[in-house]
Amino acid sequence: VAMVLLLSGCETEPEKKPANESFRVLFETTRGNFIFRVHPEWAPNGAERFRTLVENDFHDGTRTFRLIRIPRKFAAQLGISGDPETGSKWRANMIQGDPVKTSIPREAISFAMAEKNSRTTQVFINYGDNSDLDDQYPTPFGLVEEGMDVADRFYSGDGDRPAQDTIHLEGNAYLDEYFPKRDRIRRASILVEES
Repeated sequence: VAMVLLLSGCETEPEKKPANESFRVLFETTRGNFIFRVHPEWAPNGAERFRTLVENDFHDGTRTFRLIRIPRKFAAQLGISGDPETGSKWRANMIQGDPVKTSIPREAISFAMAEKNSRTTQVFINYGDNSDLDDQYPTPFGLVEEGMDVADRFYSGDGDRPAQDTIHLEGNAYLDEYFPKRDRIRRASILVEES
C-alpha cells in the first residue's frame, strides 16, 4: 500500500520525479478535496507550468471564478491570483503550446488561452466530454483522479459573471465583496507516493 506524504510536511524534501513521470496534486477547497493526476507526456510544457505554480503556492487562497454548465458539458475555471501583484508577475510569463496528444474528456484539466502560446495560470476542470473543442483549447495535462464530485459541487449560481479584468486588478477583494459564495482553494500541494 502506498503511503502519501505532503511535500511541505517532510523534514527533508524528497527528490523530484523525472520530468516525464506523472505526479499527483492535492487541492484542498472550501467544497472538499480533490486530486489531479498530472501526465507530462500529454503536455510537457503545461505540466511543468502547473507544477511550478503549485510549488510556488500560487493557487493557495485563489477562488473559482467562472463556472459554465451546458447540459453534460463545459467547465469550472480557476487560476487567477487573489493578489494582484502576484498575478501581474505571472500574466506576462506565457508558455509555449504543446502538440495536441489527447482529447478533452470529463475530468480533464487543461490550461485556458486567448491565442496560441498564451497559457499562463488559468485552468479548466472539464465537466463533460469537450472533445469538440480540441482545436480551440490546449491539450489536457492531467485528470481529476479522486474527488470529481467536489468539483461538480462548486458554486455556480453566478455563472461567468465575475469580470476577469477586475479580478486581475483587485484580486480576492473584488470577489469577496461581490461574489462571496465563490469557492476558495485553501491549498494546493504535490503528493509524494512511497512504496
